[in-house]
Amino acid sequence: MKLYRLELRLLNDFQTAGENRGSTIDVLRSAFAVGEKIEERLVIPASHIKGLLRQEARRLGVEKEIVGDIFGSQEQENRDGGYKEPAVKFFDLHAPLDALTERVHVKISLKYGSNSKNEGGLYSQKLVPQETLFTGYIALKGDNSEKHVEILKASLKSAQHYGIGGERSRGLGGFEADMKEIDVSDFKMEVFS
Repeated sequence: MKLYRLELRLLNDFQTAGENRGSTIDVLRSAFAVGEKIEERLVIPASHIKGLLRQEARRLGVEKEIVGDIFGSQEQENRDGGYKEPAVKFFDLHAPLDALTERVHVKISLKYGSNSKNEGGLYSQKLVPQETLFTGYIALKGDNSEKHVEILKASLKSAQHYGIGGERSRGLGGFEADMKEIDVSDFKMEVFS
């Protein structure tokens, strides 16, 4: 098994929730026991990153069977007719909670050409500011790990052009990613200390 540290540094603000929809990245809070105290952190769930990279691999034209080998696929059956375990295991990405901010907006009525603040026109968005660093881990198993790493890195590079979170068409959600192999002892020290 090979372990990688995945770091996402936000190049623009990252919108986590919209006016009418729930958060694209859950509530972004998770409690961690750190010694005697509970520490809250911003969290991008592993399933979100996995889905994003799976989508990018497909967009890049990676064969469906290889995408299934890397990310797992419920459509794909092994000899026993059951679920095939993916070659890659993603861990949640974390950042300090103090990075979360909120921005207030006003709806504009297209019909009347004015704001509708008296009719619930004020709303807020939760944002994670640019330069916030999210850190997580990826574990690869199997014989084709070098090929899988190449596909993961290409998918990450492609995803950087697309972004994460809401309002990407307005320039939010841009990020740069770095994926470096680490030792098991480094992983234990970083995660469990």
